Amino acid sequence: MKDKFLVMIFFIFPTNLSFSQKIDDLLQREPQKIEGSSYGRVSDRFLARLGKAQQLMVKEKFQRSMELISKLEKSIKNNKFAKSQIFQTKAYLFVQQNKYDEAIAQFQKVISLRALPISAMVNSYYALAQVLSSQERYFEAVPLMQDYLVSKDPPRADAFFFFGQILTQLKKLDEAIFYVEKANKISRRPNKTWLALEASLYFESKQYQKSTSSLRKIIEITPKDKKYWIQLSNVHLFANQDMKALSVLISAYRFGLLTEEKEIIKMVRLALYVDIPYKAAQFVKESFAEGRLKRDASNLELLSDSLYAARETEESIAILREATKLANNPVKFLKLGQRLSTSERWDEAFTAYSTSLKLPNTDDFNRTLAQFSLGIAAYRTKRVDFALSTFNRVTKSKFYGKRAKRWIKYIESN
Repeated sequence: MKDKFLVMIFFIFPTNLSFSQKIDDLLQREPQKIEGSSYGRVSDRFLARLGKAQQLMVKEKFQRSMELISKLEKSIKNNKFAKSQIFQTKAYLFVQQNKYDEAIAQFQKVISLRALPISAMVNSYYALAQVLSSQERYFEAVPLMQDYLVSKDPPRADAFFFFGQILTQLKKLDEAIFYVEKANKISRRPNKTWLALEASLYFESKQYQKSTSSLRKIIEITPKDKKYWIQLSNVHLFANQDMKALSVLISAYRFGLLTEEKEIIKMVRLALYVDIPYKAAQFVKESFAEGRLKRDASNLELLSDSLYAARETEESIAILREATKLANNPVKFLKLGQRLSTSERWDEAFTAYSTSLKLPNTDDFNRTLAQFSLGIAAYRTKRVDFALSTFNRVTKSKFYGKRAKRWIKYIESN
């Protein structure tokens, strides 16, 4: 029954052992400090023309910018520093136009020349890793980020998070957790997106307590975003912390965040599951009054079930009778008959069972149960011959045949 409440909220990755081994080998490499050059000269005229090309790029005049850069590239010969600046500018120009393969090629040229100052080289590594990742070439981005993180002093929090994202895509959850944790730790302020990935990674690695901790931090940041309340409740369910899961849903309900019927019904059913039926009934009644639940047959039956579990039998019967008026359902009439029988209201139970049997019912078990129960109600209301004929129709049933025979024997012996 509990499985009804469990909703998978995070993506589980498939595994590929050979590919995984390659990633493991890559992660074992020793990161290298990024090298650059502290020497490099260009003319003022070159800088002015390059600056104009960059301004055109900012204004999204891409063709004019490329024409200017191409002319500038032809004007230089063996100046690696100048070439690197041109390659870097072309890379960003291609990125702006979503020409990612061309951008990757230009960034690779910058890295191979190693002619820019270290700070510019470090930024090129990071930019190339970003472009590769945008094309789902995560494996190639790994060494770039490894080298970037040992060269950037100090590394930015968003770089740790970005590397964590790459490792997540490569299904290296433990390594991804390390970097995402680091990003959240050194971040100046809590970041909802980062904490959400952290919670997801903890969940995937079955660290449910840590996952709930990350989700609670998100809720502190955005208390009105109900999806994190629901996720938090679900994680508690996976951790077999049913009462905590219910408590989270109740809090969201009290804050007015649970607005969809399925959310409220889930809370009610969970309250029933943890054996707090009076709370379940209270939630349904409140939701009826506030218009959050429709007063239809299904929801009335849920209220009736809650009341019955809370031992409010008479009110449960009244509510279930209302539900049967809204839906001519044989199972609902069967249930009504059973509850009337519990209260020894046999004439009413007889009518309910009879109505259930008159309605179309493809479920053999429920139909046989209704017949068997009708036989008992008939006997209790002094309809002895009717009871015997009803029990005789049940004797061949694999569900209630033996019990029907015992009733026949009992009636005939008295």
